Amino acid sequence: MKAITAISLAALGTAGAWCALLRPRRNQPGWDKLEGVKYAHRGLHNADKGIPENSLAAFRLAVEGGFGAELDGHLMADGKLAVVHDSSLRRVCGREAVIEDLRSEDLPGYPLYDTQEHIPLLRDVLEVFEGGTPLVIELKSVKGNAAALTDAVMAELKGRFKPEFLNRLDEVILFDRLERRDLERIALRMLGGVRERLSGLGVDLDARWEAVTLLADPGAETEQGARPIRRAVRRRVEEPAADLAAVLSLASSFRDRPVPNDLAAIGEVGLTGELRAASALSQRLAEVKRLGFTKCMIPKRAQGKLAVPEGLELIRVANIREAMAALL
Repeated sequence: MKAITAISLAALGTAGAWCALLRPRRNQPGWDKLEGVKYAHRGLHNADKGIPENSLAAFRLAVEGGFGAELDGHLMADGKLAVVHDSSLRRVCGREAVIEDLRSEDLPGYPLYDTQEHIPLLRDVLEVFEGGTPLVIELKSVKGNAAALTDAVMAELKGRFKPEFLNRLDEVILFDRLERRDLERIALRMLGGVRERLSGLGVDLDARWEAVTLLADPGAETEQGARPIRRAVRRRVEEPAADLAAVLSLASSFRDRPVPNDLAAIGEVGLTGELRAASALSQRLAEVKRLGFTKCMIPKRAQGKLAVPEGLELIRVANIREAMAALL
């Protein structure tokens, strides 16, 4: 293994976690060994071939292909270090269990995604990379175990690296997890970016606080911190396919005439009022049907063969004028 850099003891902002960063000194010999290498995130995994993320098979493939790798580690109940991304094992193992509550002898009973691979120990992964490509380790703490996790990592590294290298890992920085107020500030800042872009087009965006809290909700419900908020802003605010629905809602308000409850609308609105087709329209129509709508307005420009669910009526319009005439 060329070098190991312990990046963090929790993804910054991970719900319910603290973050400890083992930060090597800057401008020290050895940094060049981490450069010029492509890295396989959680190993070179391939679900179609039964090679799951953070598995020994994925890490072996990475080394064989000349890739470095990044992995995630957790401290278990017996003091051993397990390699798995989430604290909860529901996603990767389909089990209602928490990795911190398990012992090393339990891991063979937790296969990854119903494959022959199970959650590995960090020491086993280190052996795969011994004398090979670089490895970046992200260590995640839970319920204030940052100090114990740091000690366990350093004990593991002491048996593998010279003191000259370990002395470079001289600093531990603790970060508090993102609280609800932090998530709301992030959502507000992201909306501010949208507001600036719209302002350049002569459009003013006035977001109520209820909208901010709605966008912040996904960050509080997952272990991914602020990333779900970015996706929520894209899906709920920036999604071009929602243009037509937004215009119809505004027109409905101004004319004091309701849009039918059984109608959905999909389409991007151009600067001159023309309607443009949305991507993945067949999948969107399937979702419209699943949600109980019986009609859907789409642009006439939508070309190609569409898979229209049975019982869903399509209303094709070319521009906003036609859309308003058809409904309002």
